[in-house]
Amino acid sequence: MTRKLLILTAFLLLPCAACAAPGKPAAPKEKAAYVKVITAKNDAVIRQGFTQNTSLEAIQRVVLYPRVTGRLDHLNVTKGMDVIAGELVAELVHAEQDAQIAAAEASVVRTRAEMENTRIELQRYQRLKNEGFSTQQQLDSKNTAYRSARAQYDAARADLERLKVTRGEYLIKASIDGTVLNDYSLTPGAMLSTSSPVVELANLEELKAVFRIPENRFFSVRPGMSVLLRMNALPDEEFRAQVVRVDDYLDPQTRTAGVEAVIKNETTGSRLRPGMFGQAFVVEKEAVNTFAVPLSALRKGEEENSGTLALHKDGKAEIVSVKTGIRQGLNVQITEGLKNGDQVIVFGGSSLSTGDPVSVVN
Repeated sequence: MTRKLLILTAFLLLPCAACAAPGKPAAPKEKAAYVKVITAKNDAVIRQGFTQNTSLEAIQRVVLYPRVTGRLDHLNVTKGMDVIAGELVAELVHAEQDAQIAAAEASVVRTRAEMENTRIELQRYQRLKNEGFSTQQQLDSKNTAYRSARAQYDAARADLERLKVTRGEYLIKASIDGTVLNDYSLTPGAMLSTSSPVVELANLEELKAVFRIPENRFFSVRPGMSVLLRMNALPDEEFRAQVVRVDDYLDPQTRTAGVEAVIKNETTGSRLRPGMFGQAFVVEKEAVNTFAVPLSALRKGEEENSGTLALHKDGKAEIVSVKTGIRQGLNVQITEGLKNGDQVIVFGGSSLSTGDPVSVVN
């Protein structure tokens, strides 16, 4: 019985012995790194520059004042109205001036008639003198009378023109094409002096953004550069202006220089107004239709403006060398080393090497 048990035990142990036979152990499976990726597309816009506070002003803006003291007769415009240069916007009472002009016009008519009579008389005596029926003395007398009448006529005309100019001072006309910004709530009958504002006009077709730059930016800004405007009243929109003037000096008190950038209001839908406040981003460098990746995805290279990126390809990492360009905020331009469709690892790739397994997570 004991012998049978030994044989049975040896038989049952045979498979275990086979398992214990010497051989190469199985390699443990390498664990994949979890990463996040973005798809490279050369449709980015990236800029380098700096931001300053700015306000908008009208390039053409004027306040109209009377040139004489008088009572307001008519105010022909209100806030928001568009006017053209030369258009009558207000009148002062000028009845007295009208009466003076009427009298002067009558004087012109009278003196002209007198001059014509003396001219005809002079011509008649010239004929008589040529025919021997008049003396030189009589002819000279008629010539003197004609010249005196003509002088009176010229004086009457000059007086009429003077009165018309004086009357014109009671008519206030627009000096520019523009929009009425302020009518000062004037009503007919108000007494106005030469220091009383009547109408404020501004041409809103072109505006200028004015701001100041620090001394260390003085030689960085020049006419022709682009400026991107964001106004507090329109925070979600961006408008492009162009630098037209930079001061030739620095204010010794603030160590800053003034800059003006012009924008055509029609490009904004005519929504910008003088007095708006916002920020001006001066574009020192700009690239459009380019690649841009987060700075956190870029690993430093051996040379300036170079680095490496980790790409995801077929479940594995691939380290590629790239050239960099403009940096803006948390992004950097890639000028060489990427192509459309590349899967750039933007998180979890800082310690990867080419061939390391990766697993993309959302």
